[in-house]
Amino acid sequence: MVDKISYARKKELEHPDPFLEFLHKALEHVKYYKKQLIYMLCGVLTVVLIFIGTVYSIKSAEKNSSDILARTLSKYRDKKSGERYDFIKDDFIMLLNKYPRTSVAKIARLKFAEICYQTSNFDKAYEMYLAGLKDFKDNLLLKNFMLVCLGNTCQAQKKNEKAEEYFKQVINAKNSFLKDEALFNLGMMAKNKDISKKFFGKIISDYGNSLYKPMVIDKIKDYDGTLKKS
Repeated sequence: MVDKISYARKKELEHPDPFLEFLHKALEHVKYYKKQLIYMLCGVLTVVLIFIGTVYSIKSAEKNSSDILARTLSKYRDKKSGERYDFIKDDFIMLLNKYPRTSVAKIARLKFAEICYQTSNFDKAYEMYLAGLKDFKDNLLLKNFMLVCLGNTCQAQKKNEKAEEYFKQVINAKNSFLKDEALFNLGMMAKNKDISKKFFGKIISDYGNSLYKPMVIDKIKDYDGTLKKS
């Protein structure tokens, strides 16, 4: 009986457990490719650390830029209207230069453009609105808003032909946002009364709920009265 057990044990030893054999081979491979595995793990770790650092950097930049914008707007509100632009312009420029790729910078750029326009710094307003157009080129609503702002700014700069180009981009856009305002501006700018009536009539026919409708109706009546007298 002992001989039979010994013989069976001997057979087992001649054919080791498959799992242990696999584990042994795996360890041999690990030893053989030790350097390569270390390099690979270091590479993966580096990528992970870069990703974590990038996420932290983005969050930190967003927070810092948001804090700066909040402080700047608070300073702006506390100043008299005549002093506001000179008092806060450097803060806006610093924010835009230091954190140009943050979402806060896009908002700050629009706010700064608005302040520039309100304080008659039209060249700077145009620069900011033009940058805003690039920021929001993929947002159809905001793109129309930027184009209208650029048109209004060009009008303030006495660049009427350029203003017309921006307003016409709005009326030719795929969405209807602010088209009534663009049509109204084009109608007011037109030197020919018939052309003005054409733009105004478009507001009445296509944008019945527009705030501009009562004004253009009165304008058309005035034009018709003037034409009859002439």
